[in-house]
Amino acid sequence: MPHPEAARMSFELIEALAADGPDNSVTPDNFYGLLTVLDDFTTNAAVVQEQQQPRGRRAEPLSTAKFVSQIFMLADDCSQYSDHHSSPIIARGKQAVDLLPVLHRKLLFWLQNSQVDETQGALCY
Repeated sequence: MPHPEAARMSFELIEALAADGPDNSVTPDNFYGLLTVLDDFTTNAAVVQEQQQPRGRRAEPLSTAKFVSQIFMLADDCSQYSDHHSSPIIARGKQAVDLLPVLHRKLLFWLQNSQVDETQGALCY
């Protein structure tokens, strides 16, 4: 995101909406949007992390599986970066990855507590 303050404020809002607990505001209506925004934050973090790696090795195109594994490596290895290499973008990317299980649990809760309309493929309440 080009504006650091806007990115920080946006992420704080998303985090407040999706955080685990009684204040969780995830609904079926905003689930896909939250997931998309979290994906944007993780993608930006992966790009920054890739740019910070030493040059000199031949870059190969990322397949979907390699991209997903890089996202999880980012989440696991984010703490190894020194202050010189760390950035708020990477920190927000790691936090975004940490919010994905919260959204997954919410989706499972909806699926368990509602009927899935097989003809429409949508949740029915």
